Amino acid sequence: MITVTLDLPEDVAPQIEAAGDDLAHVVAEKLRHPVFSTQVFEQIVDFLAGNPTPEQIQAFKASTEIQKRAGELAMKERAGVISPEEITELEGFLKAERFVRQMKSKNYLFLKALQISTHNDTSRTS
Repeated sequence: MITVTLDLPEDVAPQIEAAGDDLAHVVAEKLRHPVFSTQVFEQIVDFLAGNPTPEQIQAFKASTEIQKRAGELAMKERAGVISPEEITELEGFLKAERFVRQMKSKNYLFLKALQISTHNDTSRTS
């Protein structure tokens, strides 16, 4: 084990005190496992940057790895064995899920309007 001295902002003092003797473990886990909720937002941004079609937007899903992690966190929460750090991670997943649902909902309305418009256009030419 190595010893590290850090200057941290005062506002994180409560979390450091709460971690107590587990602080080294908490830091090590954070370094070993990236926060998946950040990765899901990166996936969403990468997906949107690719200029997806409306059909691709409706089919969008997070990676299997991220879905698995979100499921694990949800199970831990239901079992009452979730850590404060994992709660934060789960909240990030939930925010991402709400964003994707809203995006798909608006996209669905766009597709319906497009379908109606296309149907009306073909009715007029017949």
